[in-house]
Amino acid sequence: MSLPPDPVAAATPPGRFEYVLGTSDHEHHRLALQNQLFEPMARRQLGWLRLEPGARVLDAGSGPGALLPLLREAAGPGGRVVALEREARFAAAIATRIQREGWTDVELVHGAIENAPLGAPFDAIVMRWVLSFPPEPERLVERLGQALAPGGRLLVIDYNHHGISLFPESPGFEAVVRATRAWYRSQGGDAFIAGRLPELFERAGLTLERLEPEALVGGPGSLVWRWAEEFFVHHSAHMEDQGLLSATERDDFLTEWRRRRENRWSRFYSPLIVSALARRPSA
Repeated sequence: MSLPPDPVAAATPPGRFEYVLGTSDHEHHRLALQNQLFEPMARRQLGWLRLEPGARVLDAGSGPGALLPLLREAAGPGGRVVALEREARFAAAIATRIQREGWTDVELVHGAIENAPLGAPFDAIVMRWVLSFPPEPERLVERLGQALAPGGRLLVIDYNHHGISLFPESPGFEAVVRATRAWYRSQGGDAFIAGRLPELFERAGLTLERLEPEALVGGPGSLVWRWAEEFFVHHSAHMEDQGLLSATERDDFLTEWRRRRENRWSRFYSPLIVSALARRPSA
């Protein structure tokens, strides 16, 4: 399969919303760490798709393409994976990796889920850590549902911020969590979007097959702790810049985080990670 000479230059104009976490080098690093943390979970979830060799799979909102190796494996011999990504830096990273790895079974589409040419139908579509950001998530679910082949499955993985906490309790951390949710809302997003998945599936004419929540916990030095630290310590500066967190609140948070990092009994409890599987009815 040939790639366009410049996939980024050939982009479909992005949709209206912005990825609030940005595409900086730090965000690339954070996403790589996140993928490492969640890879065992992703392998299990992709098994739910029950794909046959030669399957056609869409990675909707591929980011820098961390999930692509697992999707190629799931699609099997003769399979085809389409990586759809709207952010230029992420799309460029995918294009570079496709060329470096010599993947002939992966195609990059640089554009937004709402309006990019998808080349449907697909046997399976995966959308991981995307739906909490757009202001109209129902449009994305409806579009992807229409891109499924009859009997095809849509797997959505996203957060429900209930349960996120730090032990021992930290008022500074709680302030940062509130600011994080406000940051999402400021761009029209929803940090609790996973709670709406059954409704969004039904409205899109899809049948819910599976809905599973999971949470992670880890102490200082663990991969879970490092993942949390990369997000909250770094992005709290952006929340302060946007007036969602005061300088005093951020200073209190950083002081409290350092103290808990030095306490081997401290624990970070993640938000709920909800995995939802839906199926398009057969014709």
